[in-house]
Amino acid sequence: DPDPDPQPGYTLTDPVRVRSVIDGDTIEIIRNDEVFRVRFKGVNAPELYLDSGPEAFAQEAKDFVWDTIGTKEVGLEFDSGCGDDPYATCLDIYDRLLAYVRTDSGDDLALLLLGRGLVEVYQYRGEIFDRLGAYEGAQSDAQGQHAGIWSD
Repeated sequence: DPDPDPQPGYTLTDPVRVRSVIDGDTIEIIRNDEVFRVRFKGVNAPELYLDSGPEAFAQEAKDFVWDTIGTKEVGLEFDSGCGDDPYATCLDIYDRLLAYVRTDSGDDLALLLLGRGLVEVYQYRGEIFDRLGAYEGAQSDAQGQHAGIWSD
């Protein structure tokens, strides 16, 4: 799996266009004229759309994703457990594609969110995933700095 921290001069492989930002951990992309909803693998953002109103930092997480990627091109990278056809095999129960999102400058978007305390590490049913260690490290740093959701 590619390093979560790419080298300078990084270029996207198989870039896809962002169509919209749903919330702090979900976007819609267009690939070959087909729309996919993408859920960021390994993280969970505060809920934006609740009857009782958004959770703390939900809007900040969405705004950060928008400000970082907007409708630019991004790269999707998949966990090693996805196999050869991730667009068919790496879906959650809501048919969202589970992917790591790479910005056009090469950053792992979830790592950026974690570092700012705008999302937390999420392990579906306790699963181990490729970037768990890196993500836990970024979350620990944010907790130590009382950033975002860790500011209480």
